[in-house]
Amino acid sequence: MNKNYQSKEGILKKIIRDNFPTFESQELHKLPSHYHSTIKNNVVSFLGCKDIRVGFASYICTHCQNIHIIPHTCKSNLCSSCGASYAHDWVQYNSNTLIDCTHRHVVFTIPKEFRRFILDFPDCYLFIFEAISKTIHEIFFHCKAITTPGFIIALHTFGDSLAFKPHFHVVLAEGGFKADKSFVPFSHWPFKAFRKKWQFLFLKAIKKFASLHTDSFTANAVDTAVNHSFKTYLEGFYIYANQRFEDAKSVLKYIGRYLARPPLSLNSIIHYDGVNVTFLVKDTEKKSKKRVVLSALQFLGRIFYHLPQKHFISIRRFGFYARNLRHLAPFIKKKRNSLFKVLKLSFRDKMILQFNIDPLICTSCGNQMILAILFHFSMISPIHPITLDLYKATG
Repeated sequence: MNKNYQSKEGILKKIIRDNFPTFESQELHKLPSHYHSTIKNNVVSFLGCKDIRVGFASYICTHCQNIHIIPHTCKSNLCSSCGASYAHDWVQYNSNTLIDCTHRHVVFTIPKEFRRFILDFPDCYLFIFEAISKTIHEIFFHCKAITTPGFIIALHTFGDSLAFKPHFHVVLAEGGFKADKSFVPFSHWPFKAFRKKWQFLFLKAIKKFASLHTDSFTANAVDTAVNHSFKTYLEGFYIYANQRFEDAKSVLKYIGRYLARPPLSLNSIIHYDGVNVTFLVKDTEKKSKKRVVLSALQFLGRIFYHLPQKHFISIRRFGFYARNLRHLAPFIKKKRNSLFKVLKLSFRDKMILQFNIDPLICTSCGNQMILAILFHFSMISPIHPITLDLYKATG
């Protein structure tokens, strides 16, 4: 692993180790209660990432008895390396699901008036996903009589300076299936209609959620914000839809950027003095990077805002990219890109592919090593009795 990357990862761990006890006692109660367990679980996992005291796999050479220990990773949303590995696996697994046509990148934004409500009530995300789906379905049907478009929606919660700014990235096939199962291209984009339709369906969804799942005071406040939004945003909510992808590979790589991605790149942290954290963020107006200085507690608070709850699915498939459209399966298969094959890589495969290093080849004699022990906390499970004896003999 790159030494600079290791040092950056160490800085983030040091910031958390130094300040999380204080954050937990002084700041955690300021966040919605449903975030508390999520934050604690991610912190514990991240701090134990690649720590052999937490868990490891031990490999041994039967020829020279050389031992190689590989620590377990954390799979935490705070960890860049684990996030990158998960994204790579996801892209590989889904590489044969996209059809062979042009795709468009669309961003659905949410006005600032509703961001705090969404932070306090994350269950409303399901209603918002459905509102986006209805927006696309209605526009496609109105323009081309397309009954089944295909798209993948990815939730992204962080903006400049780590601010909580939820928005949705959509990879949308420029075409869809009509009722007679024929595929029709769709490249004309009625931006005004899209914006107004998205505004109407989002506000309708958020109002419905508030009436069903909040108290009367909150529901009335949301109702007021909804009425205000119709009067304020006369042209609808902003939608960005200018980026197009001509091949499926580019689409998959783009989606992969938003899978298990931590709120801040490790390389953006440029200084930590024990009290304040200095990091770089994009300045969209000047099209450059600017420095931001926050106290360590503020920094942790902004990062923790973006941790998804356990089992929450931040990327969802709709239309003919959904997994339950059996009646369209033969027609979708004909349109799929045949250049890709599903290939799930093991840890060993990834090391060979990325670094040209085989971790299971003995560095002393060049023979292949075999798995001896899997360890997690205090539980040891011998895989092979001979290798267990060798491990004891050398250790």
